[in-house]
Amino acid sequence: MPGRLIRHGIGVTAFLVAFSLVGIHIGCGSGAQKGFSGEKVGGWQRTLGGETCVYARDIVALPSGGFAIVGDGGQRDGEATDVVLIVVDEQGDPVWERRYGGEGWDRAYGILSVPEGGFFLVGDTNSQGAGLCDAYVIRADAEGDLMWERTVGGPRDDWVYSAQLTSEMGLVMVGQTESFYGVPTVFLARLDAEGNVLWARGLELGGMALANEIRPAGDGFVLAGWVMDGKGDMNALAVYVDQDGEPLWTKEIGDPGEDWFASVTVLADGGLLFVGATTSTGSGMHDVLLVKTDERGNVVFRKTWGETGEDYAHGTCSLPGGKAAVVGSTSAGRGLVEAALLVILDDQGEVVLEETHESVGASWLYAVTSTEDGGLVATGRCDPPSEDGPDVLLVRREGGDP
Repeated sequence: MPGRLIRHGIGVTAFLVAFSLVGIHIGCGSGAQKGFSGEKVGGWQRTLGGETCVYARDIVALPSGGFAIVGDGGQRDGEATDVVLIVVDEQGDPVWERRYGGEGWDRAYGILSVPEGGFFLVGDTNSQGAGLCDAYVIRADAEGDLMWERTVGGPRDDWVYSAQLTSEMGLVMVGQTESFYGVPTVFLARLDAEGNVLWARGLELGGMALANEIRPAGDGFVLAGWVMDGKGDMNALAVYVDQDGEPLWTKEIGDPGEDWFASVTVLADGGLLFVGATTSTGSGMHDVLLVKTDERGNVVFRKTWGETGEDYAHGTCSLPGGKAAVVGSTSAGRGLVEAALLVILDDQGEVVLEETHESVGASWLYAVTSTEDGGLVATGRCDPPSEDGPDVLLVRREGGDP
């Protein structure tokens, strides 16, 4: 199964995990803060945890200068999960935390900061809705108080992994659905600012498919994910859709084996950078896959990098000067223990900086976003060597040349 996040797998596998901010500590497992393992311009690394655990999935920078992190969790020994929203200040210190959900599994994979104040959170739930699992949308105000919540879905399973704002301050979201064609395929839905569903659809792509991420691009949106071909191989999938979710172009990239896109960003020159992982080419079991296309999906370059072992890219964002940041994980030289990975690429896709951010146990970075100073902030998780479950990992890198 590809990747380290539920959203990167075939379908969605339930995780029995939990979280709250009780007894915040700095450091993963041992209470000790670890520094950067690579040379840094400036920044910090933080971990948040305590008596509970969390899977941190996404992060946004706030106008106040702090950051908002979304994920899911509950008590470490519990079997239900809540959506969790955490706001931290500019130094990564917690300001407040909120939970949402019912008695079942409620999970969040994406967060949007709304210009008029507050947040959209998107994920899935089996606490309510029409099917076994439905897409779950939460609207919260700037203090995290619930304004409304909606479920979107049909008679079978529907999941959402990413969303973007629309011009009327609603949202368009993507993921995977079993409610349209009987086989899991890409799911798209658009809601207005009050949470009313304007349309929902599945894309018929000829095989099992999933969209991990959506980004605005030109007059429409670009999707990154994967699709199974007729030979049983997984191909990386890029789709460009208009404002009504109609596909304008589709691109599949892959060789025999597994190839998938986890994330996409729009570059300064208007091109698109897709990142993910591959077993089709490269030097390890999984290697990072980088593909740049023009705005019409024509491939500009396709590259892999990594060492022996497991190397994954989970998230990307654009940086000033035509650069891009990529986050993920690597097990190079570590056996089965993975370390969080941060890489900065130039405009040709060449690595100009590579850092690992390690803790007492394994660690991963899942999402990254740019900051006003030209830097970045990323989030993920670190696992203590005990069975206490994951803590939130935060990495901040200030602007400036690597």
